[in-house]
Amino acid sequence: WLHFISAGSLARVRIEGGSLQTVNSELSVLRSGFTSFEDKIVFSDSTDGRLYSIPVSGGEPSLLPSMMSDQSEGTRIFSWPRVLSGNTHILVTSSNSENRVGLGNIEVHSLDTGEVTTVIQSASNATYLDSGHIVFIRDADLWAVPFDVTGLNVVGSQAPIIEGIEVNSAYGHAAYSVTSSGRLFYLPGADTGATLNAGNISWIDRNGITSGAVADEGSFAHLRLSPDEELLAFTRYDEGDSSDIFVWEFERNTLGRRTFEGKASRPIWTHDG
Repeated sequence: WLHFISAGSLARVRIEGGSLQTVNSELSVLRSGFTSFEDKIVFSDSTDGRLYSIPVSGGEPSLLPSMMSDQSEGTRIFSWPRVLSGNTHILVTSSNSENRVGLGNIEVHSLDTGEVTTVIQSASNATYLDSGHIVFIRDADLWAVPFDVTGLNVVGSQAPIIEGIEVNSAYGHAAYSVTSSGRLFYLPGADTGATLNAGNISWIDRNGITSGAVADEGSFAHLRLSPDEELLAFTRYDEGDSSDIFVWEFERNTLGRRTFEGKASRPIWTHDG
């Protein structure tokens, strides 16, 4: 089977092809991550940032023991679970912000007892290798450290192995994968989430001269000029997944908000404006 996320829900399809099967259509796993083994899936629910287990055939999800014993409920975001050898423990990225999932620590969670151990600080998106190492992301670089999977502790020094991998510190995404034989695949790049809420909307003329910003710094998309080119409509993203439509009036130099529920995006104009 190949497991994947389909419109925010966990799904699977046979590797030779065929119709996809939705594991549970009510789950929300967008932006989170999951791992599957022994006919079950461990995933991070994007509605509360906590870890659950569910059978691959479907059913009701249940909290992992480490989530039930965690005293900081609601203050930590747990994502990118990956199983360790033996299927009794998982590596987890633990962060304190849903908007900066990629800036956190690497923890080991026991699937049986719920015991949690922090093994790497200031890191995210970790994977255990059969060579006895954990590889992980830090500052858009791929690092490695020797790890004793029996004692569940780091046994050597951390070292960078690949500089400049495409990551997104906002969501914890990292474009790399390592096979069981040790072959590494990765996409060169940088942190595409580092500029979150730091964008501007500005004019630039044919001579390359940029004029003043239309709005304060933020996250913007889908810019659309009105037919008479006197108004600019755009999407502005706020904390979490919310977004609304704003309109800038050039002559009056004013910004007006047009939607208020945090669910609007991608404005277009009618031909008459």
